[in-house]
Amino acid sequence: FNSMAVQVLASQATLEQRVADRTRELAILNAVSDVTSRSLDLWTILAAALQKTLEAIHLEAGAAFRLEPDAQTLALIAHQGLSSSFVQRVERLPLQISAAAIAVATHRPAIQKLSDYEEGEWKAAIEAEGLCLVISVPLVAKGEILGVINLAARAERESTAQELSLLASIGQQVGMAMENARLYEQAEEAAA
Repeated sequence: FNSMAVQVLASQATLEQRVADRTRELAILNAVSDVTSRSLDLWTILAAALQKTLEAIHLEAGAAFRLEPDAQTLALIAHQGLSSSFVQRVERLPLQISAAAIAVATHRPAIQKLSDYEEGEWKAAIEAEGLCLVISVPLVAKGEILGVINLAARAERESTAQELSLLASIGQQVGMAMENARLYEQAEEAAA
């Protein structure tokens, strides 16, 4: 009987933790939805989404990019916590040298540690910036990649499957906001 009571208490604690985790995830999604729905301006949407995502995941730095029509280049739209020299380096970032290449190919968030990068100029730039880890989140709308948000950590950390699932959901929300902004811009151009 005592062993069953201990198991019930442990199960109850686990269930309460799961409910708390889900409540936190829903609050984060709601916050991201709130900031991305306030505007139809792409720069405003991506800057707000980047800030909320960094706060939610407890990371120090990041950048939001739009995938250029050639699908081989990322254009920097917003950044936070990065040096001006690093920002200049990533204003027009070739897709293949960044962590985003994996995220774009798989349509899922991708994690790349500093040790995963090939030796060379790009790895040296990341190391000089003091970054240990990059999580690249694809921004998806209607099955199409519109951009990525790269989140960076300056200290080693592990990401859970739950965190990556949350980031995928954020990527879909932000992607839909980007699509709405694009459609609004097209409508304005057609009206003019």
